[in-house]
Amino acid sequence: MGHGRHRHAAQGRARAHRLRREPHQRLPLVHHRRGLRRLINNDELVAAVEHDWTAAALSPKRTAMLEFAVKLTTTPGAMNDADVDTLRAAGFSDRDILDVVEVVGYYAYANRIADGLGIDTESWIPD
Repeated sequence: MGHGRHRHAAQGRARAHRLRREPHQRLPLVHHRRGLRRLINNDELVAAVEHDWTAAALSPKRTAMLEFAVKLTTTPGAMNDADVDTLRAAGFSDRDILDVVEVVGYYAYANRIADGLGIDTESWIPD
């Protein structure tokens, strides 16, 4: 996996971390906090993203990516060409967009598997 793919995977973890707050999302908070810290390298900004990413001082590109991820997670049937065009206008390549969709899709899949099997979050993972 090249450097760019690692960056996008970390961005995906940032999205997934924020979306974890929804009851149907079961992602390990500590793991994603580490990814956020590596990606952002700013503890205050990480705390702001954890609290409310919509109010955090994120770049327009990251904000566009997170808005896209939230829509894809919460209303996947409502996605359309305009959503992809918004990411392109924010500076994402088609490959970048594919990476974002793959990461969001993976977490949706993993969470549905866990929910479908009634798997609870491990006791060692803090809320």
